[in-house]
Amino acid sequence: MDRRAWRVRAALRGSSDRRRRRRSRERRGGPDLRSERADRNPLVVSALVLRHVSLESDGPTVALTLEPGRILAVMGRPGAGKSRFLGALAGEERFARGTYERASGPWCFSGRIGGRTKLAAIAGQGGGTSPTAITDALTAVGLWERRNDPISKLTSGAALGAELLPAMAEGTGLRLVDALYDGLDPWTYALAMERTRKLQEGGAAYVIATNRVDLAREADAILVLRGGRVVFAGTPGELTRRGTATRMVVDANSQPGVRAIAAPFTVTIRQEGDRLTMEAAEGQALAARLLLEGYGNVRSVVLQEPDLADALREL
Repeated sequence: MDRRAWRVRAALRGSSDRRRRRRSRERRGGPDLRSERADRNPLVVSALVLRHVSLESDGPTVALTLEPGRILAVMGRPGAGKSRFLGALAGEERFARGTYERASGPWCFSGRIGGRTKLAAIAGQGGGTSPTAITDALTAVGLWERRNDPISKLTSGAALGAELLPAMAEGTGLRLVDALYDGLDPWTYALAMERTRKLQEGGAAYVIATNRVDLAREADAILVLRGGRVVFAGTPGELTRRGTATRMVVDANSQPGVRAIAAPFTVTIRQEGDRLTMEAAEGQALAARLLLEGYGNVRSVVLQEPDLADALREL
């Protein structure tokens, strides 16, 4: 792979062999950005295509295809360029390099609504004008009882949910959401994500600027920015595997036999009084198995697996 161009392999076109895609997905351990709908119907148009885009004139670029029903999470520290990236997708800013293409049809950039607009009118955007659709959208952000109020009358927390309403409206198309999920309270967040998943099933695609790890775990792809430059692009599974390796931690009584068993393995041993603490790298399960089968009074065995949050912090 060209180091100057991050490429989300799962999203690339050009493979019509279903078995090859499945084998590739199994090797990656992550989801395929190509939806089942697209697999069944080759005429389905991609929601978004990025062709080697970058916010900066130097550094890596990113190329990916986002199919209907998929989520791309754009992550990074404050000032990393998340809002600029979404603004470029909305046409409010320009990429320094590369081109992009949005599918024709409805799309929205949540947060770009007027303060005097009534909430029910916002919830009815995107073709979902039925009373049920409007009710579902307002309920998803906890604002059904305020449906006749304009945004200007809401508290700051409620206004955040109101700005998310266009992304909760019925219909398909691309939804750009700039950090709005991050500010929701736990109860509203759960409702909003339930609504998001339902809309995904109907074909809506999302590009979400966020630093919520729980949301990123549900995404089909993650793009991490730093200083406007791409530092990672891939699936959540790929990012997790870049983090700290799996470790096995064994606590046992301090006995000569225990130390003798563990010594031949790649094990770090610390003694604190009458207690031994041993840490083994991934693949050292045999050492723990020997200890558990009677060669020492083992107090605990803890498997510390890689975590997405740890991998993000290391970027």
